[in-house]
Parts: sequence; C-alpha cells; structure tokens
Amino acid sequence: MGNQVTLDETITVNRPLHEVFAYISDFPRIEEWDPGVARGTRLTEGALGVGSEFKIDMKAGYSLRYTVLEWETDQRLLMSVDSKVFTAREEIQ
Repeated sequence: MGNQVTLDETITVNRPLHEVFAYISDFPRIEEWDPGVARGTRLTEGALGVGSEFKIDMKAGYSLRYTVLEWETDQRLLMSVDSKVFTAREEIQ
C-alpha cells in the first residue's frame, strides 16, 4: 500500500442530528461548507443511500468521484473517493 494519511475532524453544531445528517449527506452541497470545492454534482437519481454517486470539482483544478458504500440514516456515511490525484475512503459520523 502507498502512503496513507488519516484526517480526523470534529465539528460541533447546535442543530438536531437529523437536520445535520440530511444536510451533510446531500453531498453536492459540499461547496457550501468546504472552501476548496468549486461545485458539487449528483450523478445518480433516486433516494440518497448506498450506490449514490457525486462528482466534486475542486478549485485546484481536479475532480473527485464519491460513491456511497455504507449508509446508516442519521448516523454514518462511508464513501469511496476516486480521482487522478488520489483515492480515499471518507467516513462522516
């Protein structure tokens, strides 16, 4: 395996959990809370959940493709991230 980097961040907000999870899991909205993102686009139709895919265009000039691997409503979101620059797993709890 190549170089592995782990990033662990915590954000505390004064909102009900179901509202926060609904906002964060609507991943094309990432441009509203990540200053490095130029645009987010949903690539699949239907309810958000396992199999949902997103294209995230970064201000740095490359794109990321996110695929939801695991989904626990109001609790956890696990996604694979693929790009020409790197691959990753991203988990939001």
